[in-house]
Amino acid sequence: MKVVAPDRASLIGPLDTLGIDVFNAKDFSREVVVDSSGRIAMPLIGTIDANGKTATELASEITRLLKGRYIRDPDVTVNIKESVSQVVTVDG
Repeated sequence: MKVVAPDRASLIGPLDTLGIDVFNAKDFSREVVVDSSGRIAMPLIGTIDANGKTATELASEITRLLKGRYIRDPDVTVNIKESVSQVVTVDG
């Protein structure tokens, strides 16, 4: 019998490194490290709570905050470049 765990989305946590890309807006694209309280800082929109969110959820929130005020129709992509908040230990 083969046991396979279902795919689970990676969640963002403290000290994770994120790549944030805003298409056609280089001033907003950057690599950030989530602080110890689970927040990131972005120009103009300020501090955003990233802790416990997926990359897609965070991209949607950044899009919502940029839309209309700073960029007409932002296309935001968030990638988890390095995750230190989710460590797996296998004992045997």
